[in-house]
Amino acid sequence: MRRRGRLLPAWPDTDCGGQALAEFVLIAGVLSLLLLGMVDVGGAAYQSIALHQALSAGGEFAINHAAAHNRIVDVVRQALPSAWTDVTVPAPRFFCQDSAWSCVHPPPEGATQPLSAATCGAAGQAVYLVAERPHRSVVAGMFGGRLEACYVGRFQ
Repeated sequence: MRRRGRLLPAWPDTDCGGQALAEFVLIAGVLSLLLLGMVDVGGAAYQSIALHQALSAGGEFAINHAAAHNRIVDVVRQALPSAWTDVTVPAPRFFCQDSAWSCVHPPPEGATQPLSAATCGAAGQAVYLVAERPHRSVVAGMFGGRLEACYVGRFQ
């Protein structure tokens, strides 16, 4: 292409290849860190959901089979993925429904067997289950070192 007798170059005559490479490296680093963070949050969410589902299975078992309270922890462990051998599940705690105990304010340790109907009266009783698992973070441990889940099931 000619313009007033001179041939114009096909590309502007600027040398910014080094600057573009530096910008790409910075942006690629930030984007890869964001991608790893999303993968890490997704893995933690999956593990948290699996813990909650296992505790829910144990709570349902406790509600339907209160007399077999010594098997509740086994039911929780059976509901977990088979490769999860590092999950800590302490003994369940039983308490009366009219008390203020919840996952935020857990009941004191002690009542690991169902309470009698005379103890709780018409309010009924509840079972408190908790489980925890170490969390290995991809992104430098920014979410803490363990995942915890809690379940409170109420029954008569």
